[in-house]
Amino acid sequence: MKQVFNIIIFTGNIQVGNKGFVTYHKVNSIDKFKKFASEKYSDWKFLTVYDNTTKEKLYTLKRI
Repeated sequence: MKQVFNIIIFTGNIQVGNKGFVTYHKVNSIDKFKKFASEKYSDWKFLTVYDNTTKEKLYTLKRI
């Protein structure tokens, strides 16, 4: 069974979402999500990845 993730992204724009934070549920591919995020939120700063089942924080990815 594929691992499913929840992701919270800081868009870099406090006018978007909840003071710049947007949550996405049931993400299947981190790589595809990073591509989507770069297209939709070109100035995103970081995203935090959580396991969908356990809600455990897996890691934070900062954009360089």
